[in-house]
Amino acid sequence: MSPFLFGIEILLETPLEFFSITIEIQDINDHAPVFSKKEIILEIGESTPVGTIFLLDTSYNGSKYAEMVLQSVLDREKQSAHSLILTAIDGGDPPRSGTVKIVITVLDANDNAPIFTETMYKASVAENAVKGTLITKVSASDADEGYNGNVTYSFTHMGEDAAHLFQISAATGDVTLTGNLDYETVQQYELNLQAKDPWGLTGASKLVVDVVDVNDNSPKGRC
Repeated sequence: MSPFLFGIEILLETPLEFFSITIEIQDINDHAPVFSKKEIILEIGESTPVGTIFLLDTSYNGSKYAEMVLQSVLDREKQSAHSLILTAIDGGDPPRSGTVKIVITVLDANDNAPIFTETMYKASVAENAVKGTLITKVSASDADEGYNGNVTYSFTHMGEDAAHLFQISAATGDVTLTGNLDYETVQQYELNLQAKDPWGLTGASKLVVDVVDVNDNSPKGRC
């Protein structure tokens, strides 16, 4: 910054003299940069491409914006928030600086499939169990947040016989009996399980159901 100059004139009466004085005021670096906000809050989707530029409304000492560039892939499931410090340094001698905190919330994207708690579930049920009997409950979780993390359950690639015997609740994962079992006909069923999120990503597991024999056949004697 150029020095500020102003002049004054002095007239003395005795003896009569005239003086012209020029005063130069030189600036010193006595003000640090000051941000208009104490904190800058951003929300960024975890699927945002690397290289994306964000303009930060900093408004310090006449400057309107600073640029922030995303340099690596975000993953909300590993870290859902980030905190940064932005520093502004002026060109004075000695230089002065000011800071502002940047708080970034990472928004979820549907990038995780449901995962069952077991790769294979095992259960047993008596052959004389009545319809509606709860055989077991299966469960899967999705690391995504909110609506993206909702899970529904179903059977897949199910034989016609098993389809008439077993039912799974899409909402709870409860597996119930819907037909009549017969140990003498089939002793074990292997059912394919599927958990699906709202966008079609799926996880798989199996359920093995053993039918337990009961004494439901009368002895056959010889004549």
